[in-house]
Amino acid sequence: MDFDKIVDLINNLPYCPFCNTEPVTKTNWDENERPKIMVSCSDEECPAGQIWVPVEKWSTRPLEDALQKKLDIAIDLLDELSHWDMLWLGEGEPSLVADGPFWKEQINKTLKKLRV
Repeated sequence: MDFDKIVDLINNLPYCPFCNTEPVTKTNWDENERPKIMVSCSDEECPAGQIWVPVEKWSTRPLEDALQKKLDIAIDLLDELSHWDMLWLGEGEPSLVADGPFWKEQINKTLKKLRV
């Protein structure tokens, strides 16, 4: 991994996935005398505070990334819907038409909650 990527990872370390505490880092050296950045939870009571992992592993959160991607899609969709005057709900023939300020207010309330 190149130096700039490692620096970026260190500068943007996510909090501990178990206790949401700020992580700590240390440098180990591999057999070729290259630095290896290790990360641990700063709370020694936390299970992640008992181990050190490479910075690349600490910064990998596939489930969180997948959920964030879905949340971003939902926000984009609701944002788009908030500009419509009318929405047909249901499959095939519309079973309900959402119309007027009530609909827009509900979408905007939902968007506000999602954009925390």
